[in-house]
Amino acid sequence: MSYYVNDSSYNFYTMNKLALFFLVLIILLQSISCKSDDDVILAVIGDKKIYRSQIDSMIIEEIEGLRENALKVKISKTLFDIEAAKRKMSTEELKQNEIYNKSKPINESDILSYAESHGIFFTDTSTFVYIRNQISLLNIQSRFELFIDSLKNAYGTQFDYMLSKSKTHKINDLYSQAIGNKKSNTNLYIIADYDCPSCRDKCVELFKLCAPLLNKIQIHFIYYSNYISQKALLGEAIARQGKFWEVSQLLFKLDVVNDSVINAIATQYQLNAVMLKNDIDKKTNKQLLVDNQKILEELMIYSVPTYIINDEILPEYYSTDKLLQIINYKITNN
Repeated sequence: MSYYVNDSSYNFYTMNKLALFFLVLIILLQSISCKSDDDVILAVIGDKKIYRSQIDSMIIEEIEGLRENALKVKISKTLFDIEAAKRKMSTEELKQNEIYNKSKPINESDILSYAESHGIFFTDTSTFVYIRNQISLLNIQSRFELFIDSLKNAYGTQFDYMLSKSKTHKINDLYSQAIGNKKSNTNLYIIADYDCPSCRDKCVELFKLCAPLLNKIQIHFIYYSNYISQKALLGEAIARQGKFWEVSQLLFKLDVVNDSVINAIATQYQLNAVMLKNDIDKKTNKQLLVDNQKILEELMIYSVPTYIINDEILPEYYSTDKLLQIINYKITNN
């Protein structure tokens, strides 16, 4: 979305009504919870399944771009209004003085270069006029963004869109499986269900992306579901033998947990199969997960996957790339 559209007063701040509709819709979609017992298969291609939760996440991520643009537009408009009032002039006068009068002039070489790079051939004067108008719009946009950036610096604007949407909760009481630097000031909490398709895809990818950062960050895995599954109990049993993180990705891929599966895992990862079976049945292990359920629900965390960096909850529809961006931001600024 462009900040600057045409000459009408404030039209370059105007948003499409459809965008506003989607911005409201996102609030409703944020409550979507990925649970194995109610996720719906929308399509099957060979042995691959496409789930409703995956499509919902894609839709929400697209809508999130509209929200980001809306916030940027609002910040720009506010800065523009403040500066116009400070100079005791109308916004139209400020726009003329700082945007139009100071935008880069267009010369013949600019027009020829634009035509060549876009594969445009001159057929008549209308082609020349079209290219000139396109370049003019680009120059105006560039000047507008440069001016807004100068205002952001002048008024000490603090703006980090990725982190601005996070809600804050205390999660110190949660029981987790942790890996990484215990002394780090950056803690990533991943709350997930082994039976959740979105959790499986995003968490496994995030584990891999974060592996090189383990000397700078501590990662906590927290299981959450409406029920305590055998996979979750197996994960706890494996943790008792110190190999949770080595086996964690496999837990997302298991279809069932039975003696043969347990024996195979024990053999592959050099675990004690008898101890695994005994620990799966221990009530104390199950109680830890039940206690986590209660704490998470008291914190109003009901959906998975949920990502928390330090005390900031991030929406589950963030891509793994965006999550990694935020993680690196936190590492650098903590």
